[in-house]
Amino acid sequence: MDDDQTSLTPRTELPRSLPAGASAGHGTRGWKLSKKGNSWTYTDTTGTPLSGITHLVIVDKSHISSNNVVPGRVQVTVSILSTIPPFRTEFLTSIPPLSG
Repeated sequence: MDDDQTSLTPRTELPRSLPAGASAGHGTRGWKLSKKGNSWTYTDTTGTPLSGITHLVIVDKSHISSNNVVPGRVQVTVSILSTIPPFRTEFLTSIPPLSG
């Protein structure tokens, strides 16, 4: 393994995808867009979270400064209930732009 940890790219795979759709409040699961429009939050308050994921936030971090933009750069924070103790992690990654 390379000693230079900065050359490593984190790869995390969830066992399933999270469903589309807006959250309808307590006892439901779904997504909500922030007022600023730069982050999406998924919450699952059903009591039986899919893959144990109770909370996931994706924040647009592409604008490092006014003249430094990295398209597709996002921060992801995920909370998973099904582990003992409950698991929470946060990381930055870049998503390649869609071609088409």
